[in-house]
Amino acid sequence: MERAAARPRRGQGWATVGTMPVNAPLPLARQLAVLDVLEDLAPGDRVLDVGCGTGELAIALADRGFDVLGIDDDAEALRAAEQAAGDRAVRFEARDARAAPLPPARLVTCIGSTHAFGRGPDARTGTLAALRASQAAGSYALLGEGFHRPPIPAAYAAFRVADTGCERTLSVNVLACEASGFRCLHAGTASPAEWDDFEWAFFRRRGKPEWRDEYLRHGREVMGFGLYLLVAAPTRGG
Repeated sequence: MERAAARPRRGQGWATVGTMPVNAPLPLARQLAVLDVLEDLAPGDRVLDVGCGTGELAIALADRGFDVLGIDDDAEALRAAEQAAGDRAVRFEARDARAAPLPPARLVTCIGSTHAFGRGPDARTGTLAALRASQAAGSYALLGEGFHRPPIPAAYAAFRVADTGCERTLSVNVLACEASGFRCLHAGTASPAEWDDFEWAFFRRRGKPEWRDEYLRHGREVMGFGLYLLVAAPTRGG
């Protein structure tokens, strides 16, 4: 989740707590389980993990037999990913996701990394545009993006200062995905317990008591994180 202050690069403060990659309040097992509904996604298929960070998801997908490429602009995080991967058949590449079109893949994942395509309200829009432009009809995307449950208390809105792009509701995010050339096959959300794991792990790692306190006062009631399984729809005339 993007915060009002600059978020740390994952190689400089993000950690993994159990099976919880701390860049998103969803356990790795839940991210992988969503893909089980895709009966035509098979070992050997190419997968692109955008904003792969230290590689937890990319490595887990490689363990399932996929041909995985993880990209990130954080060289330190990528070094940690390569070390964690060992001799697994997964590749990592340092690149700015906006510098060139994304390589085509049967599945593209972008979990808690829409900031790679923009800041604030531009992040989700830029991500969906880039993912759809890279994919043929019938290929898949797994997107992790924040939302809020209205109403947002005025005190919490003032604390956040800037529009982070997460002020939208879950339904608005689903409709935005479908307006960008995808069909949404599934939308799941992080539970309060998963949010607690995420926020307390962040506090233990980074401090920031003011963020913890605002989470306890307001954020726990209104913050959400959605996992959206998408399929690229045919283009007109395609």
